Amino acid sequence: MVFLIVFGSLGGVLFFTLGIFIFRKFRKKDSMQEQNEENKTVKADENEDEDIREILPNSEDKYEINERIPSRLPETLTPLGEKPSEVPSSNEKPSEIPAKIPSPSEKPSEEPNSNVKFFERFLLDGGEKIALAVVDGSAVDSLRGEQMKGTQVESLLTVLEQNFGSKELVFATLNAANSSLRSGGGICGVIFGSVKDSPGLAKECSDLGGCPVGSAKITGSYGLPGFSYVAHGVSPQKGDADIEEKLTNAYHEALVLVNEKKVKAFNACCLGIGIFGIPILISVKCFYKALSDYFSKVQSGEISPNHLALVVMSCYTGPGGNKESLPAFTEGARDFQTMYEAIIQHHQAPPSGL
Repeated sequence: MVFLIVFGSLGGVLFFTLGIFIFRKFRKKDSMQEQNEENKTVKADENEDEDIREILPNSEDKYEINERIPSRLPETLTPLGEKPSEVPSSNEKPSEIPAKIPSPSEKPSEEPNSNVKFFERFLLDGGEKIALAVVDGSAVDSLRGEQMKGTQVESLLTVLEQNFGSKELVFATLNAANSSLRSGGGICGVIFGSVKDSPGLAKECSDLGGCPVGSAKITGSYGLPGFSYVAHGVSPQKGDADIEEKLTNAYHEALVLVNEKKVKAFNACCLGIGIFGIPILISVKCFYKALSDYFSKVQSGEISPNHLALVVMSCYTGPGGNKESLPAFTEGARDFQTMYEAIIQHHQAPPSGL
């Protein structure tokens, strides 16, 4: 009896030990299979990464392979130049890709010329048109120069040349002169310096015997590039009496004189704002008042015929210039549109009492 109990206990222990051995053996086998499957997956991912490197440009460069690169490539690639087929939208927002990335060797498209800050053509009776432009430049810059390329000024001059011919397309500029009509500073010095090899300008100015303040006189250009005539306007100085009246008259006489010379395009400058000390807004007001008076006289027939087709106000903002002049004359040009409408309405109104 005792023998059977002892034998049964040993058999139970032996059976339990055998069961544990078999369990551990099978568990180890399953673990090895899982490790093999994981190794195969890692190797497959590595092979796919190598495939991605092969199709990307500059394969010798290093690329970062991360979760943003898809784990599967499409079975077919869209040929260059063809529009890819649309794919269903997903919750993830696609990154924005420019339609065309310019090559470093390609030049960017040039921006439109921005020297012209204002341009408008005003229609008078009889079909007369006079254009007004405000530009960032100098009165000695030729209106056919590079600074006008691609602008409305260039387009208008091309039309005028087609209509009248190059010989009839006469240009004049305005000199901010002194009463002695001698060379001075600013634009005056530039004009005389540009024709220093020709004594004709100085001689003709001397023969004129000077010019009163608030008036203008005209001479030949004597080789000044781009111009046939030079109008010389003499501004009053700060502290003088009747500044606005005199300055307006100087501008107005210059317009009348260039028209008498059959000038088509007149390149004006800002009178009085240099060493004469006239405030910019005063010069702006007087210029547009003079232009308004000229328009009114053309409209009434007092000035006839009118040859002027383009009046340009050049505001020099470079070294030694006045940067406030350009925005001031540009804003004044917009106000001039209202003055022009008043001129038209005034001359179209029937006489009183009828």
